[in-house]
Amino acid sequence: MKRAFQLLLIVLLLLPLSASAQRFTYSYKGIDFSCRVKDGKAEIYRFDREVGQVLIPAEVTDKDGRTWPVQSVNLFFPDFVYKTTVVVLEPGIQVIDDCCFAFFKNLTQIFIPNTIERIGKNVFYKKAHISFTMPKTIKESDLMAGLPVNLIVVDGKQQNITAAIDLSDYFADGSAAAQNRNTEAEPESKQNTAITPGTSDVDFNIPSSGIKRDNTFCLIIGNEDYQQRDTPKVKFAMQDGKTFREYCIRTLGVPSEQVKSITNATYLQIKDALRWFKGIAAAYGNEANFIVYYAGHGIPDEKGHCRLLPTDVSINDANNAYSLTELYTLLGSLTSNNVLVLIDACFSGNDRGGDVALDDKHRGVMIEMKEDIVPDNVIVMTATSQQETALSYNAKGHGFFTYFLLKKLQETKGKVTYGELYNYIRREVSRKSVVVEEKLQTPSVTTSSTTKNSWKSMTF
Repeated sequence: MKRAFQLLLIVLLLLPLSASAQRFTYSYKGIDFSCRVKDGKAEIYRFDREVGQVLIPAEVTDKDGRTWPVQSVNLFFPDFVYKTTVVVLEPGIQVIDDCCFAFFKNLTQIFIPNTIERIGKNVFYKKAHISFTMPKTIKESDLMAGLPVNLIVVDGKQQNITAAIDLSDYFADGSAAAQNRNTEAEPESKQNTAITPGTSDVDFNIPSSGIKRDNTFCLIIGNEDYQQRDTPKVKFAMQDGKTFREYCIRTLGVPSEQVKSITNATYLQIKDALRWFKGIAAAYGNEANFIVYYAGHGIPDEKGHCRLLPTDVSINDANNAYSLTELYTLLGSLTSNNVLVLIDACFSGNDRGGDVALDDKHRGVMIEMKEDIVPDNVIVMTATSQQETALSYNAKGHGFFTYFLLKKLQETKGKVTYGELYNYIRREVSRKSVVVEEKLQTPSVTTSSTTKNSWKSMTF
């Protein structure tokens, strides 16, 4: 009775604060979080009680596109019982408030990051047996100790949410994290079984740089499912685009309304999206920066020129695909500071598995590739060189090129020059593709003659 009275009193004390706070819903990893903002800091106070395992974000975006750091988590509300068994708090969250998990009766494991500065009173359900993963600066005996549990079910699907997090963010040093990893790991070439899209290490712990790039605009296209029967899927292309969008907003600091993302884009959708750039360039002039990202099929036409394949065009109908020459001409005509083009596609006519996707009639166009002319203000990084295949990195749930692009942004929080970024991607992709797939994939960069040296020092 006394405990119930204390909990009710806390609720009543919090109500005046909540009434004056800005409230909104933020969707992250398929879960809607109820958020409130006060004094420039966000607090997460509710999510779907039916969710089995949850990753609580360290940053949220409101309906106006403004991004807020999550300072605290306070999920307590009387009789609002959660079925959640596993909770992972992203690094960056500082406070677990009083009674936060008091009605999480099924909670068996929680991952507490080393950014947590305070844990309130009566945080957990009193009869729970919980396994804690957290910094050594917080003692389990101060809270509640329990036995480790096996994590096997998320919304009816076999998945382990902790497999995709960097455990080094949840310990005071690396020693404890190392004990939680498989020390008898198989060679990577035997580990390339495809994982569930969205569960790679780069899909979680997406860092916030704290930088705002109000003059940067992004177009992201992830073409995975093609309408024509003769055109194979591009494995992980949709996830490539989805995760890169998160990095653009959270790590590069591009306002969400300035990021246009299209899944399975048709020819007309690509044309319309690029017209969006024209209007922006007219309004912003030389202050504008543009990023174009494409994951999907690329093919050569009969003359050897490269084209991006919209989802409503057959891989054996190159002349109706979108020409890189046309793309570069349009981008070069924009009044802007610089344009970065990132293409996770090859132009060999192969799919991401390395199999030839063209029919017998069209395979002859792969004989010779021609390099399209790039305008002065455009830098192009592509996944391959010449006749190589842009491969899928099955063990990471992304294309090789995109995975290491995201990895470098994650490690540097976006504070990297184009030269550093390209050198890292080229080195890692060429090494891993040979080890994992036993096929060489060598990313390339194309610039104009006037920027052949200066591009390396440019930044996002």
